[in-house]
Amino acid sequence: MKVTKLAFVLMILLFIGCQSKPKKEIVKTSPETIGLNFINDYMRNIENLDFVEWIEKYPRTTKSFKLEIKRLVDEAEKEAPGYGLGFDPILDAQDYPDKGFNLKSIDTVAGYMSVIGRDWESFVVTIKLTRENSKWMIDGCGMVNIPMEKQASRD
Repeated sequence: MKVTKLAFVLMILLFIGCQSKPKKEIVKTSPETIGLNFINDYMRNIENLDFVEWIEKYPRTTKSFKLEIKRLVDEAEKEAPGYGLGFDPILDAQDYPDKGFNLKSIDTVAGYMSVIGRDWESFVVTIKLTRENSKWMIDGCGMVNIPMEKQASRD
């Protein structure tokens, strides 16, 4: 009788242990994935966004990035009311590739990556990455928080 009960309990435990559980979504957190997700999410929303508000709400942008984009826009609005910057500071351009970006290069030591347009390979954007609380974060893009020597050239 004891053997039967023990066998029954073991079978139940085995059955419970073998139940398929939903797999947790694997979140890719490599710096290149974070950077590409950021710029391609931006491109998917570019027609319907206020970039300052979008950067504010994006979960992987640093406080420094948010403050600098707001400062740039506010300053431009003061200098040219109603006109503002006249270009997109995230892309550092007025025109841009329609199909998003692919990785060109990455330097995680220096914290920069370059992306190229999928349908415009000469269009390059620099993204600044940093680690905060063990997570890769976007700390700059285009001309925002990117030193002149690191910004992509615009001929």
